[in-house]
Amino acid sequence: MREEVINGLSRKSVWMKFDSKDMKIVSPLIFIGFAMFTGTLLYEVFKQLLFSDIEIREYYFITIGFNTVLAVIVAYYIVEKREALLQKIVDQNMDIKCKEESLTERVKELNCFYDMLIFSKTPGVSLKEKLEHTVSIMPDAWLYPDITCARIILGEETFQTEGFKESRWKQTESILANDIRIGTVEVFYLGQEPENIDSPFLEGEARLLNGISNLLGKIIESHQTIDELKQSEAKLKRMNGAKDKFFSIIAHDLRNPFQGLIAGSNLLLKYQDVFEREKITELIEGIYLTSNQSYELLENLLDWSKNQAGEVQCRPSQFNLNAIVSKNVNLIMESARLKGVDIVNEVDSGVFVYADKHMIQTVSRNILTNAVKFTGHGGIIRISSNNCDDEIKITVSDTGVGIREEDKAKLFRIGETCIRIGTAKEKGSGLGLNLCKDFVELNGGRIWVESEPGKGSNFYFTLMKALEN
Repeated sequence: MREEVINGLSRKSVWMKFDSKDMKIVSPLIFIGFAMFTGTLLYEVFKQLLFSDIEIREYYFITIGFNTVLAVIVAYYIVEKREALLQKIVDQNMDIKCKEESLTERVKELNCFYDMLIFSKTPGVSLKEKLEHTVSIMPDAWLYPDITCARIILGEETFQTEGFKESRWKQTESILANDIRIGTVEVFYLGQEPENIDSPFLEGEARLLNGISNLLGKIIESHQTIDELKQSEAKLKRMNGAKDKFFSIIAHDLRNPFQGLIAGSNLLLKYQDVFEREKITELIEGIYLTSNQSYELLENLLDWSKNQAGEVQCRPSQFNLNAIVSKNVNLIMESARLKGVDIVNEVDSGVFVYADKHMIQTVSRNILTNAVKFTGHGGIIRISSNNCDDEIKITVSDTGVGIREEDKAKLFRIGETCIRIGTAKEKGSGLGLNLCKDFVELNGGRIWVESEPGKGSNFYFTLMKALEN
């Protein structure tokens, strides 16, 4: 750089600098020295012509020598002063050039930060788009953008510049969000690797990368906060829907059966001596069915309320699936018999699953109860199991009334209006299937339905296979 500065200076610029200050001292010395030297020479010439005295000639010889030495000293001083002044000008120009380059780099850094901030505040832009934009503008902020590439690693996702390659010239910074390390941002130089330097990166570029990582952390924190707010809003809506459903069940679905029980038992009490035996049996069967349904509803309501309050914990264990299904079949067999519906248990007796036993008992009981509710006289309900790799698929099929397409999606969502009346005028609350979905998913499984109106329904859910299988 020094040679460039020297070559860029003209003689005029050097002497203009020299005349402005230093010539005030140097010029008088030059004048006096040369005046004395010239005067001495002229005087010597005349003396040689006029005088012949040897002592006088020696005196003027000494005078000439003294003036000559003084002239040499003055000339040397001028040369040295010129060199010092030239070096000072070179150093000043180098300093100016370095400051210009530094200022240029700072402007590039500020442009990078400004671009990141403006783009991050653009409405409707996803976090992925912001990261892709950031990695695309990063190379321009470095000293050699043509050989610079960048990469952002966030969890399992990677964002990198086009034609990205790794090299041994690397800068890296961690991305922190809420004081937790969630990723890294990296910069690579792809140019030739000089042997005589430790790193081609500037000190300011290390600060720049640190600033980018900090800004990315703030952007990600902002998105996380927005996502949490959206989740809270969605959860609040679900809770409000659940609350409305809860009050609806208490106000109607749980109260109405008791009205029937009171009315039926009142008739038996008043007219037991008047009614024929068949009529009494009919009333008793009605009371039994209503009591059974009310108990089932109350059980679901208690389980569902505990689940909503977060009091239900999944405690998986290994157990025989057929034993649970057989127990539930026995519980609802009387209700099925009264409606003239047959239940066939085809679950393999050797199948073991790994799940919460109480939850799966609730799931299978609810699905079987629904099947009985919506299957008419002479219908058949089958429950079976299939071995599917690392899980067991359970199927409950019936020959009942089926489900309309528009009602399928509502079956497993609380707060959705899906009023279905059973074949014996039983009214469903919709709470049981919602509870089934929650419990199956808590155990790592899936639940779905296939059905057509008039052709029955097939309910499926999966559970993790136990090691005993």
